Formats: sequence, structure tokens, C-alpha cells
Amino acid sequence: MKSTSNVYKKNTILQMSKISILSFTLFFVLLSCNKSDDEPSSSFTPQNIPFTLIGNGPDSGNAVTSNLVIQNNTQWNNLMNQMTPNVTNQFTETNIDFNNYFLIAVIDLVRPNTGYSVSITNIIENENDIIVNVNNNNSGSGYNVLTQPFHIVKIPRQTKPFVFQ
Repeated sequence: MKSTSNVYKKNTILQMSKISILSFTLFFVLLSCNKSDDEPSSSFTPQNIPFTLIGNGPDSGNAVTSNLVIQNNTQWNNLMNQMTPNVTNQFTETNIDFNNYFLIAVIDLVRPNTGYSVSITNIIENENDIIVNVNNNNSGSGYNVLTQPFHIVKIPRQTKPFVFQ
């Protein structure tokens, strides 16, 4: 009887040891796994894209209201032809190297007075797109003359889509 009892105890101890080892192994496997192992990880950090002012202020209201990403000379010349020469003559540059740069232009609505402005506050590159943050300002005062606020900047050429906010 004693030997059967010893065999039973040995088997019980062996089973308990196997269960303990299996439990610890399962615990460490689960502990080492996390959700990011199953999904592609992204180490991209949003970055400000520096820009150079080309021109801003009011125009006389001939341009089409729009948010533009100007990628070539034809688009650039079309916009400049919609604007008055006294405005385009004040641009910091008009000969743009579109192999290396884009222009971002924000053309606001035609307004009843000079108390309005529009500005590109920052341009942020995200992992999947580029956000152009625009601020419309209305001081509510100014001379009663039709104006069309605009802001045009130059940035390094990009491949991601643009989103205006």
C-alpha cells in the first residue's frame, strides 16, 4: 500500500509541477506581448514645415477665393494674372523654382472693408498629410472699399496631400 501511495504522490507532484511550469510560461508569454507587436509601429513625429513669405495683405478682389497648392509656373502665373500689378510687384519673389518648392496660397472672400485679413499660421507635416492652419481675422473696422485678403508662402516641395484648416 505504501508504494501505491508513493507513486500517487509522485504523479501528483509531477502534474502540479507541469501545471506550474505551463502557467509560468503562459504568464510570461502574455506579459511579453502587447498590442503594438501586432500593429505596425509609427515613430513619426509631426514637424513644423518652415515657410517663406511671398506676399500678404489685401488685393482689389479679382482672384478666385481658394486654398491653393501651387506646383508649377502655369498655376503661379494664373494666380498672379488675377491679382493687381501693384500687389504682385510687392511680392518678395516671383521666379519660383518649382522643382524644389511649392507655394501655398490662401485667397479669402471679397470683403466690404479693409478690416479683414487672412494668415497661414503654421504648416505641420503629419505621418499621412500636411496640415495648413489658416486664421481669418475680422477687426470689424477699416475703410469702406472692397478688398480681398490673401497670404502666399513658399515651402520645400512635398509629396503628401494637403489639408487646410
